[in-house]
Amino acid sequence: MDSDDAPPVLEVTSPARGTTSQGDQVTVTGRVTDDKSGVKVRVNGTEVSPAADGSFSATITAQAGLEIIETHAIDSGGNDVRDVRAVLSGTLEASDGTVASPIGARVSPAALTAVGNVLATTAEAIDFTAAATAMNPVYNNTGCLGARIDVNSITLSNIDLGLTPGAGVLATAVSIDNVEVKMRAAFKVACIGGSTTITVRSTKAKINGGLGLAVSAGKLAASLPTSSVSLEGFTIDVGGVPGAIESLLKGEARKAVENALTKVIKDKVPPMANTALSG
Repeated sequence: MDSDDAPPVLEVTSPARGTTSQGDQVTVTGRVTDDKSGVKVRVNGTEVSPAADGSFSATITAQAGLEIIETHAIDSGGNDVRDVRAVLSGTLEASDGTVASPIGARVSPAALTAVGNVLATTAEAIDFTAAATAMNPVYNNTGCLGARIDVNSITLSNIDLGLTPGAGVLATAVSIDNVEVKMRAAFKVACIGGSTTITVRSTKAKINGGLGLAVSAGKLAASLPTSSVSLEGFTIDVGGVPGAIESLLKGEARKAVENALTKVIKDKVPPMANTALSG
């Protein structure tokens, strides 16, 4: 029996990402193709039978507010292709200009989990090394007791991302497992130069912030203006250096790792959220 290694091709044609829907009924249409027969389509957990040409249509009941629509195409080999998008549904009325913020959204815990999972999977594809090395030097003090520190590489094993409703924002908790950052430091002690390697490890880096959502040009726009970071299971190895510079290198290397991870998440997560929610 031939194996089915190629995943199906899924195209969701409506609704558009970030669109609005009057009422609580949303029609999801699209097309699926595969090199073998037997491909299945599920829309928000309900199986839909594609027509002979691969087209499909399903009508779902949406809660008023922000509704997450998750469509899967699964072939006979178990290959699963997913499309996640959001629509703003409910009773829509014209504003007379007297309401400052006429749009609200209610999102179920299951929908937030789905969005968080999509963001986490996408975040794992970020090239953290490229993003961090673009910030070099991450520390630069060229005095007679100073150093320049550059990031060489960042590796990690897994990213989890959780979203929890808050006052005006979605509380965002990013957890990054088994972070290892390799650095190079050129230093001076009493104006005598030297260099060393630095390896920073953390079993879990946690970055917490508030993901703000606004509606701009008919689409959702996300931002992550503030965040904090903590490093659990933190260790740092600095090659043989004079004691006078060791504490400076360790302190600045840790701050550099915290700043680099925070900046990457702040720069990358909002655009990913825009894609997941609004397209």
